[in-house]
Amino acid sequence: MRLEAIVVSAGKGERLRSSISKPFVKIKEKPILYYTLKMLTEYPLIKNIILVIKRDDMRRVKRLIATKGFKRIKKVIVGGKTRRLSVEKGLQVIAPDTDFVLIHDVVRPFVNQSILERVIFGAERFGAAVCGVPLKSTLKRLNNKKFIEETLDRRKIWEIQTPQVFRKDIILAAYRKFKDKDFTDDSSLVEKLGVKVKVVKGDYFNIKITTPEDLIFAEAVLKIQKLN
Repeated sequence: MRLEAIVVSAGKGERLRSSISKPFVKIKEKPILYYTLKMLTEYPLIKNIILVIKRDDMRRVKRLIATKGFKRIKKVIVGGKTRRLSVEKGLQVIAPDTDFVLIHDVVRPFVNQSILERVIFGAERFGAAVCGVPLKSTLKRLNNKKFIEETLDRRKIWEIQTPQVFRKDIILAAYRKFKDKDFTDDSSLVEKLGVKVKVVKGDYFNIKITTPEDLIFAEAVLKIQKLN
């Protein structure tokens, strides 16, 4: 099996309220981007990584890659105005002999080997797999006037994370067929093809850093997991 990864970091990160580009916001001593790339480049089944970034970050990204010796990064390309366009650009440069594509958000720096193993195995078996965690909170569906209409069964509701892994022909077909569709994650497009997507256990520490509050939690995760 040949697996390539597309790591997307071309978003603006406005909700983080930082003057620094989101991938370079630091957790402790190192930028978010460092932790994400370190784990993915150390995982043996990932042969190559395509990093999709903002144009303004190109010089700093290349310097980080060279300094830290991240040798599996095949290409660094400029992303589009939206996440969808950024992933699409990544898909355009994957190798012809690639069997599976892993898509991950750079701002989930705490992906680990166990998550990678589960989601890759799930994709090998079913063609498409994502990781996620069961919701802990009670969810209510409201009407337009903010009155409760229904309490949802949280046993059937999971929060979906990245990485997400797809057989190459499946993810390419989804992006070709639904060019104008808005979506919240890549598996949403695959679902529209009629492909069943397997959900495997992610990790509650596999957070997406979106707001300043997330950085506080991220520092706690670093301390617990003793990452460096």
